[in-house]
Parts: sequence; structure tokens; C-alpha cells
Amino acid sequence: MRNFELALGTVALAALAAPCLARDGDARVVVGFKGGADASVLTGNGGEVQSVLESGRAVVVNIAPSRLAALRANASVAYVEEDGIVEASDKNEDDAKSGTSKGSGEVGATGRKPGTVTPPQPAQTMGWGVTKVWGTAAPAVTGLGVKVAIIDTGIDLTHPDLKANIAGNVTYVGGTSSGNDDNGHGSHVAGIVAAIDNTIGYVGVAPKASLYAVKVLDSRGSGYLSAVASGVDWARTRGMHIANMSLGGASSSVTLENACNNAQAAGVLLVVASGNSGDGNTATTETSYPAAYSSCVAVGATAVNDSLASFSSTGNFVELSGPGVSVPSTYKSGGYATLSGTSMASPHAAGLAALLWTPGTSTAATVRPVLDTKVRDLGPQGRDAGFGFGVVYYPGQ
Repeated sequence: MRNFELALGTVALAALAAPCLARDGDARVVVGFKGGADASVLTGNGGEVQSVLESGRAVVVNIAPSRLAALRANASVAYVEEDGIVEASDKNEDDAKSGTSKGSGEVGATGRKPGTVTPPQPAQTMGWGVTKVWGTAAPAVTGLGVKVAIIDTGIDLTHPDLKANIAGNVTYVGGTSSGNDDNGHGSHVAGIVAAIDNTIGYVGVAPKASLYAVKVLDSRGSGYLSAVASGVDWARTRGMHIANMSLGGASSSVTLENACNNAQAAGVLLVVASGNSGDGNTATTETSYPAAYSSCVAVGATAVNDSLASFSSTGNFVELSGPGVSVPSTYKSGGYATLSGTSMASPHAAGLAALLWTPGTSTAATVRPVLDTKVRDLGPQGRDAGFGFGVVYYPGQ
């Protein structure tokens, strides 16, 4: 994941990386307002408004660095911060796109080229991750009626193993008109949560949950934090029960933290990949956001032998762990792929949360403490910096 400083007040703008600068040397920033967004404050300072966030209380603007001090001093402005970059939290997306294999990536992507028909669908098998969560028998509950937002690169809206469960979509990525997946990452995540229990492909942890594609990352798996914040706000205002974010960055953001806090307060359970910056030492901390926010359930990655994945970020913010090494699932263009990363671990936990959820009754506050108990305790007894409370487990309930 790219590491960008998100708080403009703490660094000199000239020191920012080139991708954080808008054209003609302008800075791309998020301006949060104390009340409703006031575009006139921005245009009055020579800013070029790019978008208003879903919350209606923050605006993305391109503005000359010399005007930032005046903008911060405006009485109606609560904060100004760089609109930094977040990225998908997988380890081998590029390998999946090319269909190659690399080390523990063990990638074999299949799919169709643009303009061709959907490839023949393989007979249904069980992914090892779902088997680990379910144990020897499928749970009696299926996630029926539970709304899960996949805040990611989108979802393949016509995938034969997903489309019956897709109930809505939205995009916050410029140049796109729907939540359709042009990368593959979001489709893979969606399949882990709720691939259909039919005769083809794979089965998700909660195979009857409703999926909502919230596209905030582009075809490269990258996006602006403002888009992610808008995606979280969309999930809150549209009544989502659970939102999965298999993405992150190394720096915090007022905009994104506010969105996450508001979603949690509204009853949305936010499940987030812990990040892939681990060094194999659980005594060190590799913080990723939004995973490290208290409003989010941070999920680390395990291998098939129940060891902690070497890339899995660790720290006291890690709450749970889930299967995340060489995990098979759905992919873009009607295909399938095997990917690794905390991106794959997080949707196993989100799917389990869907199994625990009772529509009309449950909230994040009621499900989260129960979710923390539906685990196999690995590593040191109790919660630890690698596995959290343990790897998600819900056998035959």
C-alpha cells in the first residue's frame, strides 16, 4: 500500500509525493466544514471543486498551495487534509491478472476477454477458507436478508456465481458509471462473503446474503480516501448491516474516521483488512487505516495450517483473523482466481457476521462482541497482536 501523509497541517506541501498534487501544481485536498459544505468558500479562494462527499459536510477541491492557510483560517472550515490514496489489501493482484504464479501467491485466474461470452463455469467446490469457518457442516443460517456492502473495486454484476445475490451498486470512481468490477479484487472479496450455493464455482460463508457493490477503487486497485469515506457514508444512509473494506493506507484521515464513526453509531458493522505490511514479528506494529479505527473490526490473515501469514500486519488493533493465503473465489469477467492477502481474510469475518445477524434486531453493537467469541484461539491465549481473539469459526450452528 502506498504511504501518504494525510494531514496537511503536519507537513510542508512541497514535500508531498507527486501523485498527491493535482494538475498545474494544485493540491487535491478534502475540506471539512463545521456545518453543511459551502462551495463558495472554496471558489472564493481560487479552488476548483471536484466533488461533494456523500455526507454533505466535506468537499474535494484542487487548490493552490498558497491558498491553504487562508482556507484553514476560514471560520466555517473544520479541517483541511490531503485526499490521500488507499489501495486494495491483497498480495498478488498483478499475478492474478496475468494468470501467472508467484511464490505463495499460487494464482490461476480464469475469465473472459472483453466482448466474449462468459467462460464455462466449473463444478462447485468448497474453498478451504469457507471450510475452515464452517467446520464439517454448513451452518443452519445462510445470511438471508442481511445487507453487506463490498466497498472495493466493485463486483462483477453479471457473474453467474454472484449476480442473484447482488442487490445494488454505486460508484465513486471518476470515469465509471456503475459498481461493475474492472479489476477483479472486489469480485473475489464478494465471493468469499456470499458466492451462491448452487452447482458452479464456490460457496460463500453466507451464501444468501445480499451484496451491494460500492466502487471506490479503480482498475488498478487504488482510490482516494474521499471516495472510501463516501462509500462508508453510502452504506450508512442506505441501511447496510455490514460493510467490508479490504483496503487501507498507512496514514489516518479525519474524513474517513468521521465516516466510520458515524456508520458504527448508526449500527453498521465495519469489517476491515488489517493490512499486508507485516514483517513476521508480532512484537512490531504495522498500523493500517481504516483498520486501526476503534469503529472497525480489523482482520489479519492465516494460512491453511493455521499459522499467521507472514505479510499480515500486526498490532493491538487486530481483532480477528481469517483465511487469507491462496484463497479461491470468484473474479471479474465471470471467472475465478486464487489470491492471498488480508483482503481475503476480512470477508471471511464479514460473512460470519452475516450469519450472526438478525435483520431488524441486530446492530454493530450487538453482533461485534458475539463475533469476537466465534473463533478458534490461536497463538498466545486470549487476544494477541497477530490473531486477535482468534480465527473466525462457526461450525454447523
